[in-house]
This record gives sequence, C-alpha cells and structure tokens, in this order.
Amino acid sequence: DNREPNFNTKSPDFIAWDPSTGLTGGYWGTAYSTITRANLALSKGPDIETPNAQTKAHNLAEARFLRGYAYLWLTKVYDGVPLLLSPEEQANLRPTRTPVEQVHQAIIQDLTAAEAELPATWPATDGYGNPTQGRVTKGAAQMALADLYLWRSTYMLKNEWQQASDAANRVITSGLWSLNADYLRTFRPSNKGNREMILVITNSGMNSRTGTIFQLFYYPRDWGLDRGQGGGWGLIHPTTWFWNSYAPGDYRRDGGADYTTNAAYVTGGCGLSNLCATPLADGPMPYKYKKTDNGANWDISDVD
Repeated sequence: DNREPNFNTKSPDFIAWDPSTGLTGGYWGTAYSTITRANLALSKGPDIETPNAQTKAHNLAEARFLRGYAYLWLTKVYDGVPLLLSPEEQANLRPTRTPVEQVHQAIIQDLTAAEAELPATWPATDGYGNPTQGRVTKGAAQMALADLYLWRSTYMLKNEWQQASDAANRVITSGLWSLNADYLRTFRPSNKGNREMILVITNSGMNSRTGTIFQLFYYPRDWGLDRGQGGGWGLIHPTTWFWNSYAPGDYRRDGGADYTTNAAYVTGGCGLSNLCATPLADGPMPYKYKKTDNGANWDISDVD
C-alpha cells in the first residue's frame, strides 16, 4: 500500500526481503523454535513408555507435521535453509545452508508420514483428558502437501500440478471439509470449529494467554481502530479490478457501510479513536478478522 510507513512492512509485498529487513527474522526464529521442539519430540518420544499407544503415535505425527510445515514456510521466505532433523544436528552452531530441493524432499517425507498417522478427526478430549481444539488432523497434512506442490509448480516451475491436485482432492473427498455458504461465517467466534477450518490458531477471547495480535495485520488502520496507538498493518485494500469482480448487490461487495457491519468488505465508517473515513480513501477494506468488541482490547482476540 502506498501509505505503508516503512520498508519493513511493505517489503514483503515487493518480495524484497533482505537481512536488513527487521521482520525477516520473525519467520526464522519462530520456525526453528518449532523445529527444535519437534526434533526433541521425535528423538525422545519413541522411547517413552505409555499405556496409550495411539495417543503417542498421534503426538509424534503432529511433531512431524509441525516440522515439515515450519520448513515449508522457511523455504518460501529464504529458499535453501539449514536442514536440521535431530537434536544432534542442531548442536552444530554453524550449520550450512541446504539446497532447497533437499529441504523440500524432507518436507514431503514428514508431511506424508504425518498424513498416514494423523487422525481424520479428534474427539473432544485426547487420551489424557486434554481438549483437542486446534489439534493437527490428516486434512492439515494434505493441505500442506497441496500447498508445497503448488509452490513448486508456480514459483519454482516444477510442473507438479498433478501432485498438488491429488493432495487437495484428498481433502475434498474425505467429506470432512467444505466451504461455508456465507463467507464471513468461517471467521465468526460463534462458529468455531466449522467445516472450513482445516488448521487454526484457537483464541478464546477470555485472557491474553490465548490471544494474539495477528489481527493487527487485517484491522483497518484507516479508521483508528487502534485507539490512536498506531493501528497495525491494516491497509490492505483490494484492487479496483478485484472489487469490480463482485456483481453489484453481492453481499461481499455491498453488504454494509460501517465498521460494525457483517459484510466481508466495507466502504467507510468511524473507528474507536473517532476517526471517520467515508468513503475510504483507497477503496473498500476486507474485514474478515473483525472482533466482536471491534478491537477494544487488542491482546484478547475471540477470532480463531
């Protein structure tokens, strides 16, 4: 967006990340923290004695999924990265960069193994009485494989469209997942765990431990919904071409005119810091992560 305040927030849109971009390290630290924990689980877990063998198998499969998914995002951001698949390999403080093709093959192995072992659905609680909302399913591994093959076919020109199609089709034919007729229903707190949610970060809206400021990426900074605190990165307006692709009268285009609307896109309104913008200077704003309190408390989100 032409009003982004600094290069750190707009450089991803230009695919212009480099070591000096402040946010570049965010993916690195988060992904390798995930990989470290997954490697520990996969290294020590098989030797743990437990009467619940099925839960143990599911936990190890989740670890393989999370490791593969972390490496998928690392290669999207950095291309080749150090491929570390055990605590012993991570003991090397100066690992070398592994070619992206080798990393991708390791991802395929992890996600394929995870798909084979993960449950299609989870009961309300696991074998130890813990709630399972947000746990990884077989569909998530299939989705991630489709994502990887799509990336390889588009950005890397590997022509693996059939593999992408096959993985995506396994999600569809499972009968467990489907699109909601109402676009916004997917994101409403009243519809948690719906059939469109394959992989989610769950938020209760009850306390900051289960909250996230991820919604700052999507809230309309234009309207001061930050109570004057800076507003997050909420400037992502669709292009005029995309907006006009919806027929006049479609609820996704003309569903409302203020920030409390349930429409998927809104064209104007007033924010919590009494900043009003009608119409919005740069066109309509997507609003799929709207909180039920309209952003009164940024640290507590009720939207998954």
